[in-house]
Amino acid sequence: MSRSIILLSLYCVSTLVVAQTTNPGKVQVVTKLVQKSISAQPNQNLQIDAKRAKVILSPSTDNQIHLKLSLIAKHTQREKAEKDLQALTYEISTQGQDIVIKNQIDRNKINERITSLLKTIYEIQLPTQIPITVKQNYGEVQIDKIKSPFTLQCDYTEIKLTQAQSEKAEIRTNYSDVTLKGCSGKFNISSNYGKIEINQSENMDLTGNFNYGEISIQDFSGEINLNANHSEIEITGIKDAQKVNIVSNYTDIEFKNAQSLSDYGFDIAGHFSDIEIAEPLKKDFVRSSNKLFKNASKNAPVIRITVNHGDIEVE
Repeated sequence: MSRSIILLSLYCVSTLVVAQTTNPGKVQVVTKLVQKSISAQPNQNLQIDAKRAKVILSPSTDNQIHLKLSLIAKHTQREKAEKDLQALTYEISTQGQDIVIKNQIDRNKINERITSLLKTIYEIQLPTQIPITVKQNYGEVQIDKIKSPFTLQCDYTEIKLTQAQSEKAEIRTNYSDVTLKGCSGKFNISSNYGKIEINQSENMDLTGNFNYGEISIQDFSGEINLNANHSEIEITGIKDAQKVNIVSNYTDIEFKNAQSLSDYGFDIAGHFSDIEIAEPLKKDFVRSSNKLFKNASKNAPVIRITVNHGDIEVE
C-alpha cells in the first residue's frame, strides 16, 4: 500500500466469518470482510477493477468514500473454502489522483486446484461528482442515485442503473445486459451482443452504437441518436423527444403507441425494407421512391430513420 493512502483518513476493520452450517454435503460459506472510510480529496477519481464480482455504488451523506468489501468462498467442505479464500486477493491504493480498488484470483497463493466458488462484493458509497471508472468481467454492476461522471467497461456483466444523473456517462459492453431506469444526463452506450432497456428517462441525451443486440426504449424524454447493426429496436411512449435519429443495417425498428407521435414528423429512408404505418397516421405519410415523409406540427421534431435490410413498423 502506498504511503499516500496511509495519509488518508480511514477506518479499517477486517473479520473472517465462517458459515454455521457444518453438515457434510451442505454448502459452507466463508467470508472475509474489509471496511474502510476514505476522505475524498479534490480532483480525485475512483477506479474499480473487478473480476467475478458484484459492484454496488450509491451516494454517501458526507465527504467520505465508504467501502465494504466482502471476499466470499463457497464449498461443501469448510476447510477447502477457507483455503481457497486465500487465493482471492484485493488491493486498495492511490495512483496519482486515482483511488484504485481491485480484486483478483491469485492461484499461486495455494498449492492446489481451486474448487470453491469465489466471489467479491463491493459496496461503495461516495460523494457527488467524483468520477468513477468500473472495469468488470463476469459479474454485476448496480448504480443507484449516483450524481457523477462515470465509465463502465464490462464484459459478461449485468448492469442496472436507477435514477443515475450524469453529465458524462460512458457504457461499453460485450455480452452484457444493461437496464437504465429513471436516469438523466448524457449517456453514450456501445454494446455488442447485449440487451439494452431504457425506461422512464428524464432529459436524456442518448447516443448508442449497437451490434447484435435488443434495444428497448420506453417513456423517453430527450434526444436519441442510434446506430444499430443486426439488432432489434423497440421504442414505446416517447414523452418529449427533441431529436430522434436512427441509422441501421439488418435491423428491425418498431414504434409503439403511434398516437403519441401524431405531432412528430417522419423522414424514413428504407433500402430493401418493408415499412408499415398504422392508422390513423398512415394518411399523413407521403411516399417518394424508397422514402416516406410526414410533416411535423409546429415546433415538433422530426424522427429521421435510415434503414438497410430491415423492417420499420409504426403502430
